Amino acid sequence: MEKRRMQKIFEEVSLLGFGCMRLPQKNGAIDYEAAEKLVDMALEGGITYFDTAYYYHDQTSESFLGKALTARHPRDQYTIATKLPLSVVQEADDLERVLDLQLKRLNTSYVDFYLCHGLSADAYFNKFKPMGVEAFLKRMVKAGKIRYYGFSTHDKPEGLKQLIDDAEWDFVQIQLNYLDWTELDAKTAYQHLVDKDIPVVVMEPVRGGGLANLADGPRQLLERRFGGQSAASIALRWVGSLPGVKVVLSGMTEPYQMEENLDTFSPFVPLTEADKLAVANIVTALKSLPVIPCTACNYCNVCPNDISIPRIFARYNNYVMFERPEELIAPYERFIGEGHRAEDCEACGICVPFCPQSIDIPGWMQRVVEKREEIRQER
Repeated sequence: MEKRRMQKIFEEVSLLGFGCMRLPQKNGAIDYEAAEKLVDMALEGGITYFDTAYYYHDQTSESFLGKALTARHPRDQYTIATKLPLSVVQEADDLERVLDLQLKRLNTSYVDFYLCHGLSADAYFNKFKPMGVEAFLKRMVKAGKIRYYGFSTHDKPEGLKQLIDDAEWDFVQIQLNYLDWTELDAKTAYQHLVDKDIPVVVMEPVRGGGLANLADGPRQLLERRFGGQSAASIALRWVGSLPGVKVVLSGMTEPYQMEENLDTFSPFVPLTEADKLAVANIVTALKSLPVIPCTACNYCNVCPNDISIPRIFARYNNYVMFERPEELIAPYERFIGEGHRAEDCEACGICVPFCPQSIDIPGWMQRVVEKREEIRQER
C-alpha cells in the first residue's frame, strides 16, 4: 500500500482511504456482517485511514466503526477521521458536547483527524469564527480528544482561499477528480492548498461512481489507452498522481471494489504524461454528454415530499452514460417508490441551497419527467 507523509504534521497515512459513507446495506440499515468484512479487508490490505461523519448512514456510520474497527483492532493500527456536524451546532457549548457524543459512538478516546463538515466561507465568518471554533479545536488537541483538525468543503476556490488564509489548518478535504478539475475549477482549489503547504484529502475521486461507468465514446477512448484497466482505477490513479494529495477516499460497498482499489494502490503507479493526455481527451468526450453532476451526497435529503433525488438522478445518468433508455422505465419504477418520483416534485426549491454542486434540481426533475414520457411514446 502506498503511504504518504502529511507535511506540517508529519503523519504518515495510506494513500487509499476507506470512506464509510456507502457501506453495504440490508433492510435499509448497515449490513454489519458484510461491512465488517470490508473493514478487515481494508486493514489487511494496508489501509490506515478510515473516514466517517456524524450524519453518514442516518447517524449510524460512527457507531458501526466503534464496533467493527475500534472494538476489534488495536487503536494504533489505523487513524479515524470524522466530522463536526455544523448544522447541529447552534452555540459554543454544543461543540464539545457533539464531539463527546462522536467519541462515544466511535468507542475511542480520541479522533485522529477532525473536520468541520462542509464548511463554507459564509458559514465560517458569519457563525463559526465568532463562536470560537478554531480556539475550541486547539483546546481539544491539548485535551487529547483530537490530534489534527481541518475541514471539508464544497465551496468555490475563492471561498476556500479565504478559509485557509484566516486560520491554521492541519489538512483540508476537497472534491477532486479529473472531470471537476475544470468543471468545478478544482484545479484552483488544489493549487491554493499546495501554495499554503496544506495536505490534501480527496473526496469523490470517481465522482460518486460516475467516472466508473462511461458511455461508449469515452469508454472506447479509455480502453484504447489503458487496455483492460477499469475506468474507476484510472480515475483513482489520476487523483493519486497529484503530489499534494495525501489521501484518496473511496466509498467501497462490495468486496470486488475493495480488492480492485487495493490493487490500484499496492503498489501505486502514477499516470504518465501520455496517460494524462488520454484522460484529457476522455474529459472532452464526457463534457459532450448531458449528465447531471450529482455525487449522491444526500445533502438534498430535505424534500417535504421525500423525493428520491439522488436515486432519480442516478437512473437518468445511467441512461445517458450507458445509452440505455430502459434505465428510466423498469429500474426507475422498481427502485423508486410511487409518491417519491420526479413526477411528484412540486418544484418548491427547498433542496436547491443544500446541493454542493449547485444543481437546478427542480429543472432536472422536469427533464426526467419529459424524457420518461418521450421514451414511453417511442416504445
